[in-house]
Order: sequence, then C-alpha cells, then structure tokens
Amino acid sequence: MPIEKKTAGVQTTRAEPPTSFVIPAPADSSSEEENGSSHDLDLGAFELVDSGMTAETLLSTEEPVIFHQDLPVHSVHHDTVQTEAALANLMSAPSSMLTGAIPPTMVEDNYCFVVDGERVRMGDILGDDQWWRHTSRPTKYFYSEDLRQFHRVNCIAVKGKVITAKLACSSLQVQAAAAASSASTPRSSVSGASARSHNRDNKVPLTHVYKVIRFYSFWKTCTSFHRIVTMIDRVTDDRHANPDFKKRLFVQYLWRNAKAVEKARVQKEFDPRRQRLLRFVTDPSARKRFQKM
Repeated sequence: MPIEKKTAGVQTTRAEPPTSFVIPAPADSSSEEENGSSHDLDLGAFELVDSGMTAETLLSTEEPVIFHQDLPVHSVHHDTVQTEAALANLMSAPSSMLTGAIPPTMVEDNYCFVVDGERVRMGDILGDDQWWRHTSRPTKYFYSEDLRQFHRVNCIAVKGKVITAKLACSSLQVQAAAAASSASTPRSSVSGASARSHNRDNKVPLTHVYKVIRFYSFWKTCTSFHRIVTMIDRVTDDRHANPDFKKRLFVQYLWRNAKAVEKARVQKEFDPRRQRLLRFVTDPSARKRFQKM
C-alpha cells in the first residue's frame, strides 16, 4: 500500500490486543506480555535508514512522519505496547496525529493509530469480525491527576457503577505518587480535600479515575497478525468534572514473527478486487445484475 512520507530522508522498513462487589486490579493478560513498569523511551519505535535523525528526535516530533491511506501513523512498534505506555501515548499525542476516521481493517506494517473516541466508537472498529477473532477484553482502572502519569487502582462498584477507588500500591508508593502529582500541578490548584484523599485508606477522587479496556484480536487465518485496541473513558457520568479529558482510542497492529508467505496470504485474502470477484461467484443476485448490464 502506498505510504506518504512527510519528512525527507525517513524511510520505514516492512518488519518481518443493590449488592456491592469489589473489582480487584486484574492480573495482566498473558497476551499483553507487559514486562516491568518502566516507561523507557522505545528506541525501536521506528526503523531509520540513513535519515541522519536520532530516534529521540523522531519520536518527539509534533507532526506525523508517515501516513497510511491518508491517516496519520502515530508510531511503529515491534512488540506489544504496555497499558501505561499506551495511555501516555493517547493523552500526549498532538492533534496532528489524531484521526477521526475508522482505522483500516488490515495493514502491512506494525502501525499504531490514535483515534478520536468522540467521533469513532469502539463498535465501529470491532465490527469487522469477518476478518478478526476477538480473544479477550481485560478491564483495568487507573488514577491520574495530570493525564500523564497513571496509577493502578482497585474499585468498589454497586450495580455496575464505581463508588470508591483505592490506589493499588503501598503507602510509600502512594506518597511518591502524591508528590509527583503535586509537583506537576500548580500549588494553588491542589485542594485540601484532594490532599487528604491520599491519606485516607489510599482513596482517590473518582473525578480522576478512568476505566481502560483493551480488546485483543488476531486475524482469523493468521494467528501471527494481532490487533490491540485500547479505550480510556471516565468512570463518572459528570462530563464537566474533568474538562481536559478527551476520549481516545489507541489501535496497535502487530505482525508477531510473521513469515513473508503469511503476510502475502493475508494481503491476498483482503484484496478488495478478490472480494468483489468472490461475491460475484457466490452471490446469484450479483451475477444476474451483471448479466442485465
């Protein structure tokens, strides 16, 4: 598929997701393969060929480096992006890398897209089950005051509605999280109630708690081709509580150790011309319409 390159000298190579009950922080999905909690810069996010640019410079750019079918590609990763990193990518992505269109059903490279969740619904993306088999959808809850650092929380819900959230970490980590949050927030904006909430059984205000769902899928005829869709949304119905929040989706396509023959087969299966021919052969009404032309 043609790819427009906007930065001179940058090339990409084709690399060969009324009774109360407690919602605990679930164990990481085995398919997610999140190793460690460090958020180091992914120096392998792009493969550069004689570009003269460092990976850090490329990743810090405010403009998309490559496009796929007129959609800005946020990044290229060759391994599963862990949940916290996906959230950071979602919230920090500039508007130039945000798309309001439905991501493609199939791509030939390990592309990641950031999608406007106010314009594109999750069902719009997951409705292509003709091609994709959805395997799991783990749900996690996170607390963040600045939408940059996210901390896991345990929630208590009544009739499906979250009523209480507590940080899922030790008291020492709670203090560090509170200090980091206060450092990134103007002193005048830190309320006494917010500060006290950190010290009361690790409880956090629900206005800064978010529900994160990850949908894992693989191509029906090629288990080496994966897609992970990450969605973040508020847990409260008050849309005015945190006006800076924007609902977004992070869509990652991952060819995991796929062979060239597997890629070629998937591309052939998804070829629109081939699909039209198959419909003509298998659909009698389509043949009749063609004969009348």
